[in-house]
Amino acid sequence: MRRLIDYKIKTILEIVIIAKAYVNIVDMAHASVASLTRTIESLLTSNSPMQSLTCDHREEISDLHEKTSTLDVVVKNFEKNNVCGEMMDFEVEVKEVESAAEHTIQLRVTEVVLVNDEKTHERLSDTLATSSRGHRSYLESVDKDSR
Repeated sequence: MRRLIDYKIKTILEIVIIAKAYVNIVDMAHASVASLTRTIESLLTSNSPMQSLTCDHREEISDLHEKTSTLDVVVKNFEKNNVCGEMMDFEVEVKEVESAAEHTIQLRVTEVVLVNDEKTHERLSDTLATSSRGHRSYLESVDKDSR
């Protein structure tokens, strides 16, 4: 009888540990998307030298912001409808695209702000637009794959 009780307690503890791990994974996916969204929002609302960059590419940046908002909804729906293993795979994918997009945005903005040469500024600005479109396409594919 004691062994049966110990086994049931162990099973319950394992379930609790798995549930906590699942909650942490979901929280990390939400945090990744929220971080990217905040980065994009700062570009759209900034009154710093970045403002000239965002004016040139406001449509692309706004579109990327919309996609990240959609991705946040996808993460929430994925959480409700999928098992832990699938969520872990999805969370890794979300973090990878978020990290790449956020890094690219920050790098390109820094380059554009630091450059005084107009020709170089244009080239870097075009690179930012290209990067933005690439990340937007990837976010669209993640959104389609998750449905």
